[in-house]
Amino acid sequence: MTQDPIKLRYPVNSLASFHYFKSKDIAEMQGWGLRLIGDSGAYSAETQGKPIDIEAFIRWGHKWKENLAWLASLDVIGDKDGSWDNYKYLKSQDLDIIPTIHYGCDPKELDRYVDDGVNFLGLGGMVSKKSESQRLLRWTLAVFKYARDNFPDVRFHGWGVTHPQLVLNLPWYSVDSSGFSSAYRFGRLSLFNPKTGKNIGINLDGKEIYQHTELLRKVYNCDPDEVAISNTHTRRQLVRLSVASVQQMENFLRHRHNVSPPSYGVNPKVEVAGPHIHVAGSAEKDFNSMGRTVGPSVHFVDTYIGHLKMTQDL
Repeated sequence: MTQDPIKLRYPVNSLASFHYFKSKDIAEMQGWGLRLIGDSGAYSAETQGKPIDIEAFIRWGHKWKENLAWLASLDVIGDKDGSWDNYKYLKSQDLDIIPTIHYGCDPKELDRYVDDGVNFLGLGGMVSKKSESQRLLRWTLAVFKYARDNFPDVRFHGWGVTHPQLVLNLPWYSVDSSGFSSAYRFGRLSLFNPKTGKNIGINLDGKEIYQHTELLRKVYNCDPDEVAISNTHTRRQLVRLSVASVQQMENFLRHRHNVSPPSYGVNPKVEVAGPHIHVAGSAEKDFNSMGRTVGPSVHFVDTYIGHLKMTQDL
């Protein structure tokens, strides 16, 4: 069996949305070495004019809850009471669901969730506001400060949070982003440099990659010739390099913030003991371990199941 030169740490943090993966075998995906969180995919569904059937989402959640690290609620962007009602209904259906509050909401919205026993929430509604980074930073800072002063045990997941100011400077328990797929979708690689703590944008034009040969070889064990351009022949290496870059960022964030895990909503059968950047090992061993992951974690998002499968060591 040929070893892939780009080594990943397992399990690989990933996100599976009901909207995209409702007909997929989540247990099989977990077996590839993925640590999966689940969400409804309501934002994507809404933009495509396909509303989520909450009863179908409940059935999906029950079917795969033993294979998911945690499952997010079906929130309603811009409607805090609608989000609350969905959370309460899903919880009444025996799902320990992770609620979300949205950009612009008064931080005091945390109160009723904490009173209901929740210490893990998503912060959402920010994907369409990416160009307003300073406003997003002010709002998230206000939420984090309110939680620190009133509910220090509360932890946060950032939905679609990608801006470096938000990702690197706030103590998230976890975030997710599809932006790391740009290497094999748009020919622009985002490569994290752990020495500087910054992402480098590299155009895969066959030339620019060679400016970063030392970083590729020393940190990623990758020869620039293997990823200089984006095409069907380099796609597997680019997928793995993109995931390895995410994992380098995870490691950097853990050493900076070292966020302890929440007690609500997580699945102890799937959570993995050890550093948040999941130590190397067999997928079976890691997923059967008991314990909790220390954050922050950055979850790899891709709607194409084939790309997720490429994270396997073959």
